[in-house]
Amino acid sequence: MSASLGDGWLRGRFGIEVTAEMGLQIGRIAGRRYGGPVAVACDTRPSGEALTSAVKAGIMASGQDVIDMGRLPTSALQYYIMTHDEVAGGIMITASHSPMDYNGFKFIAASGRDDPALEGMTAESIMAETIPTAPWEKIGETRGVNGELEKYVDAVAGCVDSEAIISKHLKICVDCARGNCQSTVTMLLNRLGVEYITMDGNASAGVTRRDSELSPENMKALGNLTSHTKSNFGVAFDMDADRCMFVTGKGKFVRGDKSFCILARSVLDKKKGKVVTSVASPSSIAKFVEANGGLIKLCAVGAPTVVRKVSDYGAVFGGEINGGSVFPDFQPCRDAILALARMLEAVAIYGPLEKQAAQIPDTNYVMVNVSCPDERRPEVTAKVRDLLSAMNPDVTDGFKVTEEDGWFLIRLSDTCHVIRVYAEYDDAEEAEAKANEYAGILKDMIGA
Repeated sequence: MSASLGDGWLRGRFGIEVTAEMGLQIGRIAGRRYGGPVAVACDTRPSGEALTSAVKAGIMASGQDVIDMGRLPTSALQYYIMTHDEVAGGIMITASHSPMDYNGFKFIAASGRDDPALEGMTAESIMAETIPTAPWEKIGETRGVNGELEKYVDAVAGCVDSEAIISKHLKICVDCARGNCQSTVTMLLNRLGVEYITMDGNASAGVTRRDSELSPENMKALGNLTSHTKSNFGVAFDMDADRCMFVTGKGKFVRGDKSFCILARSVLDKKKGKVVTSVASPSSIAKFVEANGGLIKLCAVGAPTVVRKVSDYGAVFGGEINGGSVFPDFQPCRDAILALARMLEAVAIYGPLEKQAAQIPDTNYVMVNVSCPDERRPEVTAKVRDLLSAMNPDVTDGFKVTEEDGWFLIRLSDTCHVIRVYAEYDDAEEAEAKANEYAGILKDMIGA
């Protein structure tokens, strides 16, 4: 199995698909591509330090300097790159929400946006690239920086009504997943006068008690802690803190479509405009956005696509139901730290999270995953296209069929070896049946 290059972000299992040798080559490619100082950071995975060392060595060997940012959220690295003209680009070493044995490399452009530097390449073609080593007298150097995290937190706090938040004397629980968010989030909460309780905050204590996926099952412990401590709400982050999800003060998981809507309203109440989300999102989002004076725009699934479309449409907000939120007035990328600040502001202004979530109708939304080996993907895609051709599917991303009482979507995952089947119908049993029906058809096609 080769490393995944979904969204131009290379990731896979450390020591198998992602290796130190690959890190060295990624560094060389970054040095050649950016032609100037490259900022490098990583999340807290055990393999991060080894891969970071390799990437830095490759950048320096190409003749460019390294700005070593250490361990910090992806959004903080992107903010640093965006706000420093002398920085030519960056590399974030992370696998985000993937399991702990995974790691990967994300290229970041000078604008702070995700850079599709590896688009059209494979892991094999990456390693086959021949990049000359600079002469000994032109080898790059490594330097660190001070105070940049504080500047990022100050900027985030400046995006919200700090006085409104401070006046409410809020208390929240934070599940750090032993990832990158601890120091950043606690610094932010101290600035905003919010009392907090953290869990899994020690990044050096080893593997977290849960994987980094922000699922209801993985967030049960956070829900219990939030309810037990009578906190206003709880928030959980993935490893590199570019996504977050919430639980109410009673410990109930808040579905991603509902948290998206709450954050969208917090933006639309200040500035009307377009809101971007993916074709895989529940219809509740479009209805809520339009009821609050916004105009919904749909695009393909994936953070880079959402970010690009937010820019293309001049949108005021964007994101997906996986907890990734884009606030373009601040910076052109997903930013879960700002999402937390916005949620604090929303609770301070509009009231308890559970009350706000209850105002957004529940939807009968189902997703089923079907494993599919890489080598079978083209064949299965062709079969699905033939199967659904008479239904005139929307092919923005995969094959989406809209019917009178709902819709279903079949699409290949960009980040793992599965085909996803989504369904949303007026009737809950029909949504389940439709998703399972097409999942069964896919399994027959694959021979699972």
